[in-house]
Formats: sequence, C-alpha cells, structure tokens
Amino acid sequence: MWMLLASFLLAANLGDLKLTNGQVLNDCRVTYRTYGELNRDKSNVILVPTWYNGRSEDMERYIGAGRLLDDTKYYIVVVDALGNGSSSSPSNQREQRGNSFPGISIRDMVETQYLLLTKHLGIRHVKAVLGISMGGMQTYEWLAAYPDFMDKGVPIVGTPQMSEKDIRLWTSHFKIFARAGGGVDVSSGEEGDSAEDAGAPKKTMMEQILGMAQAGASQYKRFMNPFNPLKQFEAIRTHSIVAKGNSLLEVGRKFKAPFFAVIASTDTAVSPDTPIEFSKELNLPYLVLDSKCGHSAFKCDHYTIAAAVNKFLSN
Repeated sequence: MWMLLASFLLAANLGDLKLTNGQVLNDCRVTYRTYGELNRDKSNVILVPTWYNGRSEDMERYIGAGRLLDDTKYYIVVVDALGNGSSSSPSNQREQRGNSFPGISIRDMVETQYLLLTKHLGIRHVKAVLGISMGGMQTYEWLAAYPDFMDKGVPIVGTPQMSEKDIRLWTSHFKIFARAGGGVDVSSGEEGDSAEDAGAPKKTMMEQILGMAQAGASQYKRFMNPFNPLKQFEAIRTHSIVAKGNSLLEVGRKFKAPFFAVIASTDTAVSPDTPIEFSKELNLPYLVLDSKCGHSAFKCDHYTIAAAVNKFLSN
C-alpha cells in the first residue's frame, strides 16, 4: 500500500486553461486535499468536488469510518472548485483579478479536476465521483463528459440541469448578491424572474432568495472578493449537461457508469423533480429524503445518507 495520507492543502499548476466560453484562464491553479491510502493499482480513488462557497477543508467532517467518505477504505481526493478563493479565483489571479476574471462553468471545474488527476496524480480511473450541491452538479457533468472515467457516481442534492424555476430563483439571488457586493453589473436582460412568475407563493420564494443572499453575504470575509461567489453563481445558474440538439434523457443514456442520486424532497434551492425523473428514466436507484432541512438535508441526515451511499459503493 502507498501511504499518501494528507489533510494539508496541496496545489497543482495547470497552465493556461481554455474555457467553454472560448476565453482563456491564465496560469490556472487548483488546490486539493487527500485522505486515506492509495492502493497499488489506484483502484480505490474517490473524487470529491466542492460545493458552492465551499473549500476542501469543509469536507473533513464527512470523512472517516462510518461517515459519508470512509478513508479506511478509499483514497479521497477533494478538489477546490474554480472561484472558491483557493483554486484560481478573481481574488487570487495575478492578472485576471476581480471583474477581469473570465466567466466559468461547471464543465470548466470538471476539466481542472480531470487535468489534476491525469496529468499530476497519474490517476486515469476512479472508483467514484461524489459531490454535494454544486459538487453534485459537477458529478453529473463528470458522468457526461468522461463516462469511462469512474465506476460510479453519487450526486447529492445536485441536478443534471437547472429547471426554469431554479434559474429564476438563482437569477434573483444573483442580482441581490451582486448589489450587496458593491453594485456589480450583472443585468441579464431576462424577464420574469420575480417570485410571482416563478409560480411560488411570494413570501416563500422571497424568504428563500433573501436567505440565500444572507448566507452568501456572510462569506465575503472568507472570500475577500465578491467576484468569487458571483462567478460560481453564474456557473450554477447556467448549469446543464445537455448540449444543443440533445435531450437530458439522450445524454443520460450515454453514461457508462451508474449513479445513485440523493435528493431532498423539500429542497427549494435545487428542484428535486429533475433528478428524480432523470433517475427514473434511466432506471437507476435514488434516495429521497423528506427532511425539513431542505437543501441542507445532507447535514441533517448525514448518517442515513452515509449508510445508503456506502452500500451503493460496495456493491
């Protein structure tokens, strides 16, 4: 066995990265942490992308025997997503700082993780990709972009494609958050992103939007730059694994690895309907949580999720 246990921050320089929008992110750098032991044939790797506003150290509470990520069995690589203030972000780029930082997508985040694993760590296949929230979106993107790269996928409170309701909510959140961040111009030219247009009771929707904005605003000190969360906002708001001319089902049928989706029925940040229907259409297992915690069900029902996920990974 190769002993590569580490919980300190590591970094890899990827060079100039061409993004999905055609722009180039100069001198791209990704940071990551590893937990557990890598076996001789490198077959026990679990890749974990970070959630919105999250950093790799935030996953430590979910790592350990009996928890979501068992580091006594698996070699866990937690990679910081672009824009989180640790990997390349508006706050830490030498030349492309602040608003000069190019727009990024969920697909771009996945590409940095692919380059890290293959070019820097010599890993060309993983046991699983597992992510929570925005990490779950990256998990779906992994399944679509590199279908032969993993044995299994575990998206938790994520979605393969933002629904119209999700987009309206996140657009409103985006605008509120941008104003809180210093009057950043994020006008989208879109219509109909009010609570009434979203088809939800005004009080419920506005409470959700303001709650998300308040939670995001608390991260300013951590990020030290409002453009960091704003860039991740836009990546989430525009997320879809579907290319032009395809349907979600068509993309899903090209997956090579099965996935086990964990879904919160009361989730108001990411619609539960899309991942439920997607799993049903592909005849794949999924877990629906009826927790009152909504999008944070992964915290409230951690051990329930951990038992189900570890069973899925061991089969």
